[in-house]
Amino acid sequence: MATQRSTRNPSRWAEHLSELLNHISSTNSAFVNLLPQLPIISDLDQPSSFHEVRKANEAAGPDSITAEILKNGSYDSYLLLHRLHRFISEAWTSGVLPQQWKDRGTPP
Repeated sequence: MATQRSTRNPSRWAEHLSELLNHISSTNSAFVNLLPQLPIISDLDQPSSFHEVRKANEAAGPDSITAEILKNGSYDSYLLLHRLHRFISEAWTSGVLPQQWKDRGTPP
C-alpha cells in the first residue's frame, strides 16, 4: 500500500532517492577492495530487442495503452509496437529520456 501512494508522488521518490544516494558511506574501503571483480556483461548496455518489448507485461500508463492492446495481433498493434520499440531504443541509445518518464519516476 505504501508503494502505491509513493508512486503517485514523484517528488517524494526524488527526495527518498536523494537521501538514500547522497550520504557519506560508512563502508570500510578495505572490505570493498576484497570483493572480487566480476566480468562486465556488455550485452546489458544494448537497447531492448523487439521481442523483449513485445513480451513486456506492464500496466497501462497515462496513455491507457495496455499490453493486451499491443499484443492483440492486429496489423495496427504490430506497427504501434514497432514504433514503441524504435522510440525506446532511441531513448536508450541517446541517453535522453522524455520528460514524462522522468516525471513518472520510471520508464515504461
